[in-house]
Amino acid sequence: MKFTFTNGFKECYYAYLALQVSTFSSIVMASIFPLFGLLMLFLAVAVYNRAPTLSEIVVIILALGFSPIIGAIAVYQGLRKNKAATVPHTYEFTDAGIGIVSSLSTAHVQWGAICRLRETRWQFLFYISPRMAYCLPKSAIGDVEQVSQFRAFLNTLEPVKKLGTLQGG
Repeated sequence: MKFTFTNGFKECYYAYLALQVSTFSSIVMASIFPLFGLLMLFLAVAVYNRAPTLSEIVVIILALGFSPIIGAIAVYQGLRKNKAATVPHTYEFTDAGIGIVSSLSTAHVQWGAICRLRETRWQFLFYISPRMAYCLPKSAIGDVEQVSQFRAFLNTLEPVKKLGTLQGG
């Protein structure tokens, strides 16, 4: 099966978010600032029995939005500076692995190199390490029926079966 697509901001940001929740340590790190914001809100309302001041509200909003905002900035800068991320890519899935071709690079990843396979609402992620994955947006595959056919194809591959059956995201 072969799919050609160009990554946009949305696809890259969804991939970033999926990778942020892929390990326990990344979840903890991404939660520090939002938890600080909730603590400040709790202290102002419950402990001091008052409404937060305007400056506290600004700090709370920044704390709650810190991780998503920093992620969005990182994705935007990555797309702006990395020409390889913005050219069309073709992913070809075979019994041997995944072939990835663009005008700037070519790679072949054997199924044995994939340590984890995950399906989210928006994409398929093929992890080659706990924090690095090749991402295939579902929008590149087509409609719901074509996504189901692709999932069924992956589930028939013997190396993929060892990683667990995909159920749908």
